[in-house]
Amino acid sequence: MKRADFSKAAEFWSERETERKKMPKEKCRERFEEYVSNKHVCALGTGFDDFVRCTPLEYKYKDGIVYIVTEGGFKFRGLSENKRVSMAVFDQDVDMNNLKSVQVYGYADVYDNTEPEFAEGIDKIGYKMEAFQNLEHPMYMLQIKPIDADMLFSSFKEEGYDAKQHIELN
Repeated sequence: MKRADFSKAAEFWSERETERKKMPKEKCRERFEEYVSNKHVCALGTGFDDFVRCTPLEYKYKDGIVYIVTEGGFKFRGLSENKRVSMAVFDQDVDMNNLKSVQVYGYADVYDNTEPEFAEGIDKIGYKMEAFQNLEHPMYMLQIKPIDADMLFSSFKEEGYDAKQHIELN
């Protein structure tokens, strides 16, 4: 593929922006909240310079924050240099007529299990802090504040909207 073809492909959705049938912001936010609240596995993208990592993780979404409890891993290389993250949540086993996915862009704060923010987060998502106190290794909590998101739901077409909707969440 030629470099110009990459640029053209990258601009596909931007070029269609003025043609889009946009869902009202409150309705779009409701759909976002409902979908992300009812799923619990994401693909989290972190990176900086030429390092990138995409990690499948369990999460909880509560009061506009994504909470991820983790023991560590290469995702922390990216987070050490860049707090900006991308997170994908999606239905599996779909086809082009039945797509459902959300791509979230935001910032991650990281806490270890000795910090009060870790305990506060654990309480918010309904876990018990006792489970994290006597481990042989530290645990960490990512608290991701979504800034904006792209939703791709084939079913939006049935409601008279474009399948792809963008929402600002801050």
